[in-house]
Amino acid sequence: MGSDLYQRLELLKRMRRGTAAGPAVGRRSEGRRSAGEDCSPAGFAAAAAGVSTRVVRVPAPRLAELLERGSPLLPDGFGRAALRFFDLETTGLSGGAGTKVFLAGVAFLEGQELVLEQWLLTEYGAEPLFLQFLAERFPEDALYVSYNGKAFDAQQLKTRFLMHRRRHVLRHHLDLLYPARRLWRTLLPSCGLSEIERFVLGIEREQDLPSFEVPERYFEFLDRRDPEVLTPVIAHHYHDIVSLGALLLTMDEVLSDPLGCLERGRPRFDRLQAALWMLRRSSDVLRRTAEQLLSEFLSDSDADSGERTRAALVLGAQWKRSGRYRDAEALYRSAVEANHDPRIAVELAKLLEHQRGAVREALELLDSIDRERCSHALRAELAHRARRLQRKLERGAG
Repeated sequence: MGSDLYQRLELLKRMRRGTAAGPAVGRRSEGRRSAGEDCSPAGFAAAAAGVSTRVVRVPAPRLAELLERGSPLLPDGFGRAALRFFDLETTGLSGGAGTKVFLAGVAFLEGQELVLEQWLLTEYGAEPLFLQFLAERFPEDALYVSYNGKAFDAQQLKTRFLMHRRRHVLRHHLDLLYPARRLWRTLLPSCGLSEIERFVLGIEREQDLPSFEVPERYFEFLDRRDPEVLTPVIAHHYHDIVSLGALLLTMDEVLSDPLGCLERGRPRFDRLQAALWMLRRSSDVLRRTAEQLLSEFLSDSDADSGERTRAALVLGAQWKRSGRYRDAEALYRSAVEANHDPRIAVELAKLLEHQRGAVREALELLDSIDRERCSHALRAELAHRARRLQRKLERGAG
């Protein structure tokens, strides 16, 4: 009853927009099927009344190799058998309790192949059965890889299960949107998947259906029962999932061998942000690689001066944590001479005071800082630090 009313309301909306109930111009109108009749798109088979599915196998030897050896992107404790790539298509792009999932895809490694299953809701009233199939294909303890799926897709799936009084949560999630933003946000106008595909993966989809057209296509399918209406939706969904594997491979290449990527000149990435990501990991290898990456960045005269300052601050702090005080001092002195950024001068003054006991030199350095270049908070810190150093000098220190 509720789903029938929903379809009627959608039909009314289209009629008010002038699209009417008849077939859209330039699209097929013949072969229209009635509700309840199997209208599975080409390649799909009816799994039950109102639910269709298909399985596609894609060769993926490099992805299989990556999952065997591990990656800095993947958390510990999840083998290749636990990994799932997934994506959903819904009846709305903004979420909410009224938004339904009508196409769900999940892919996993089997041997050297990526096995992709797509599940399609062909009748609104079959949603409980559709969700039952999805619960079987989306185990809660797997590691799910998506693109913007943590904030949207996973929440939509959870909402639909709750609406049907079922509890099902994707507990472990690797959303590639976040590392993508870190690596490419400063280089691209946006980090949408299509933009990432073009710039990073070198993929240009031909005649791809825009995401905003997906819900309208599905409503047209429900109205006309013409499976061909969904063909571009299914292709769009398929490519979204396959791209996840390619993107994971590329991200792993950047984060596992950033210096090699720089030598090859591809793919380009934000070196500073990549280094910051590595320094937050627990791996000593990644931290050493990050230090090399930051050193390379600081030697690049074409790099933005503000980012070079930040790189110097980050690398200096890392070397101090490692006990490399002489290296940190040399780094700070070089950066001060090149830019005389107040923040670096303050860090150098701290090191001179606490590691070298050079109180007078530290005070002279602070006095040389141009206060006009400092924020209000930094000016207050400079004044406090200078007073404290002056008191030390008066007591005969340094």
